[in-house]
Amino acid sequence: MPFGFCNALGTFQKLMDKILRECNETFAIIYLDDINIYSSLFKDHLEHLKIVFHKLKEAELKLNLEKCTFLKSEINYLGYIINKEKSKTLYLDYKPCHPQIAIY
Repeated sequence: MPFGFCNALGTFQKLMDKILRECNETFAIIYLDDINIYSSLFKDHLEHLKIVFHKLKEAELKLNLEKCTFLKSEINYLGYIINKEKSKTLYLDYKPCHPQIAIY
């Protein structure tokens, strides 16, 4: 679905939630076109990958392999560094931007 259409992001998120509802927050985190799969054991991870691939294939969705990474022990995701031990903020010196308001 092209992302230029009104409500396209929300519609795509609902589609991904529907397709991967059994996986979501059990062994995967789905946010728009990001699917992060996590497992304690390598054997389980391979099985989780198979399940997700099968569900995407059933829905006739395809992966762009150039944008995929597999079998990482640490990822940067939405401003966090996530690994087996813990997650931590990637942007520690983040300061929110406050626009100046002009009163006339």
